[in-house]
Amino acid sequence: MRNDRYLVQHYEDDPDSVWSWYTPGEQCSCGANVYTHCYDTKEKIVYCKCAGCGRFIYRVLPEYTEEHLAKGVWK
Repeated sequence: MRNDRYLVQHYEDDPDSVWSWYTPGEQCSCGANVYTHCYDTKEKIVYCKCAGCGRFIYRVLPEYTEEHLAKGVWK
């Protein structure tokens, strides 16, 4: 079942690939260190999410939400 509440950021030049990044030296509690952004369409919040376990790591400050949403393709 598709979850329309959360949109995931994808690369603009490759909209089938999830925009993700690797952070050496910083790990989620699951041990992974690859992250992505997702947007909660109900709460209007961008979150950083662990690509390994799906845990929300942090919220993007509201003043930066539009800046994040302007980058990439959200689906």
